[in-house]
Amino acid sequence: MQTNPIMERIVRLSEQFKTTLQEQPQVRIVSWLGASASEYKMIKGFVMFHMSEESTLDDIFISCHQPFQAGSEETYGRETCKLMDQYVEAWNKNERLTSQTGIIGWKSQYNGKQTDAENFVKNMHQLATDFSCDKEQKLIVVLMPQRIDDLKSFKAWIKEILEQPIDDSLCFMLYDTYDERLFNSFDEKYQDRFLYIQPDMDLYGAVNQILENSKQANKDQQEQDVISFQQILIKLSLAVSRQNEKQASDHARQAIALVKPYDFYHLEAVIYYFLYNLYVSVKKEEKAEKAIDKALLSAQKAVDLNIEGSKTSYCQYLVVKGNTFLFRKKYSRAILFYSEALQISNAENMLNYRINMCQMLGLCYRKSGDSDQAWQYLTEGWQLIETMKVEEIQQQPVLCYYAFEMTKLSRGEESERYESRFREIWGEGWSDTIKQQYKTRKKSFNALSVKN
Repeated sequence: MQTNPIMERIVRLSEQFKTTLQEQPQVRIVSWLGASASEYKMIKGFVMFHMSEESTLDDIFISCHQPFQAGSEETYGRETCKLMDQYVEAWNKNERLTSQTGIIGWKSQYNGKQTDAENFVKNMHQLATDFSCDKEQKLIVVLMPQRIDDLKSFKAWIKEILEQPIDDSLCFMLYDTYDERLFNSFDEKYQDRFLYIQPDMDLYGAVNQILENSKQANKDQQEQDVISFQQILIKLSLAVSRQNEKQASDHARQAIALVKPYDFYHLEAVIYYFLYNLYVSVKKEEKAEKAIDKALLSAQKAVDLNIEGSKTSYCQYLVVKGNTFLFRKKYSRAILFYSEALQISNAENMLNYRINMCQMLGLCYRKSGDSDQAWQYLTEGWQLIETMKVEEIQQQPVLCYYAFEMTKLSRGEESERYESRFREIWGEGWSDTIKQQYKTRKKSFNALSVKN
C-alpha cells in the first residue's frame, strides 16, 4: 500500500475507528466530530478507502450521500434502500467480490405498517445477514448526506434509528461539526448506543509535510518562496482559528515579505483576507475594516497586472466589503460595492456571482424602500437562474432563498406568475418550509453561497 502524509492519516483514523468499536462493542451509531471542510473531506476519503480493495479493515462499508431534503424523514430510508439495491446489483456483477461472498440475494423490502426508520433498520439487518456479518466483521452504513435541508427532521430520523433494536453485526456512521453538534443530546441520553469520535488527523501537519517534500524537490527560488508562503499560510490559518492575534500578525508579515519581491498582489490579498476574518471573529471592527480595505487594494493591483483569477478574487472582496455595510444597515454604501461586483461579473460572464449580486442588490433596495429597483434586479437575476436546468436549480438550496426574497415584494399578477413558477420547481408549500427554517435556525443571505 502506497503511503503519503494523507494516507498515513487514513491509517490512523482506521486504527482509531477499529479500537473504538472493540473497546465499546455496545455502540450502534458513531459520529465523527470535525471542525472544517477539510476534515469532512478526510472522513469521506477514509470511507472511500474502506470501500476499496485496499481496505485494511474487515468491516464492509456502504456509503449513503444523497441529500436529505425538507420533509423527507418519511421517505429517506426507502429512497436510500433503492440506491442500495443498485449497489448490491453491482456487487453481484463483480466476480472478485462474489468469489468471496457468493451472490447476495438481498433486495429491499418495505412494510407500510412500519415507519421509514423501522423499515430502514430492518433492511440493513437483512443486508448484514446476507453479507454474513457478525460482531467481528460489521456492516458499516455511512449516513453522510451531501446536503441536509432540514437539520431538525434529519436529527429526528436518526433518533428513531437509534431507538430501534440494532444487533452487533450492524453499525451506523455519521459526521457532525463542533459548531453544530447536532447529536449532542444523543451523546448524553444514549451513552450506551451513541458515541462521538474526535478524529486525530493533524491535517495542517499533513499539508505542511507535503509542501516541504515539494520544496525540497524544487530548485527554483521563486517556486520555493511560493511554497514557503503556503506553509506560512497554514500556520496563519491555524492562528486565526485559535484567535491568536500575535501569531497571526507575525505569520502575516512573514508571508507578505516572501511574495513582495515578485509583485504577487493576489497572494497579499489572501493574507489580508485571513486577517479580516480574524478581526471579525474577535469583534474588532475597525481592524477588520482596515484589513478588508487592504485586501481590496492588493486585489485591485493584481487585476491591473492581469494576474490569472484576480478578477474573481477582487469580486469576492467587493462582496465582503459590501456585506460589512449591509450588516450595519448602510444599504446605500453596500449597493456601491455590490454594483461594482455585478459589473465585473457581467463582463467576465461569472454566472453565479451575477445571480448573487442581483439578489444582494434586490435586498438592499428593498430595505431602502425602493421596491421598483429591487424588483428590477431580482427579476434580472431570476432570468439568469432560468438558464439552468430545473434539476440544477433544485440542487442549489440557496436559490430557494432567492425566490423567497422575490415573494417579499408585491407586484400583482407579475408576482403571481413568478410564484406559480416557484411551485413548479419546488412544489406546493415550498415557502412554508423556508419560513419554518428561518424560525428554527437563523439564516443569512450569503452572497458567496453558490460557488463558481
